[in-house]
Order: sequence, then C-alpha cells, then structure tokens
Amino acid sequence: MFKVIRYTFVLILLASTSTFAQGLAPVTRVDANPDKRPAQELFEDANGYLGRRYQEFNKQKLPFDPKLEAQTKREQKDLAIKNAAILQARSSLNGDDLYYLGMLHHLADNADEALDAMRRMLKDDPRW
Repeated sequence: MFKVIRYTFVLILLASTSTFAQGLAPVTRVDANPDKRPAQELFEDANGYLGRRYQEFNKQKLPFDPKLEAQTKREQKDLAIKNAAILQARSSLNGDDLYYLGMLHHLADNADEALDAMRRMLKDDPRW
C-alpha cells in the first residue's frame, strides 16, 4: 500500500513539474511581416548572442556581475524562443531547417521540442 502511494506521489510530482516548467516559457508572437532569414542565420543570431553582449561589456569595461550574466543568459534564451517561433510558423521545413529548429529549442532549454525537431529531421532527410 505504501509503495502505491509513493509511486502515485512521484508521478503527480513529475507531471506537475513539467507542466510548471512549460508555464514559465514566455509567450512569443510572430509579426505580420514574417522574418525571411534562413534557419541557420536565426540559430547563429541566438547562439552568438552571449559573445556579442560580452564583447560590449568588455568595451564598456564593466566588472563581472552575476546578475548581469543571468540576465544576459535569459535574453539569449528569449531570443532562441523567438527565433524558434519564427521557424515553426513557416509552412514547410526541410531537414536543415528542422536541425536548426532543434538547436534553437536546445538553446531555449526546451528539451522535448528539441528532440521532436531532431526526430522529424531524421525522418524527413534521406541523408540520415
């Protein structure tokens, strides 16, 4: 009896944790004028965000600040979420687009969506 209660509690805890984490994702809206940049460029924009910002901080000779670092990483994550939404709004995605979509989801700490995009890429692209 105790095992059943314990397993039930663990299942409820796991289900609520994933639901809670999904609820934290910022809402993104795609503009009326869609972004036409290639998927690779959208990924490189988000992936290079930290480097560009840190270069700016070095030029300004800002001392290290853990709060600024955390904020900058949040901004990168938000950019990755936004760029992933731009890609998902496109009608047809090929293998490379799905790869970069998966990588954007990875940057956004969205493992389930990253895995889904990578699986779609493997299924879609005959090279794999």
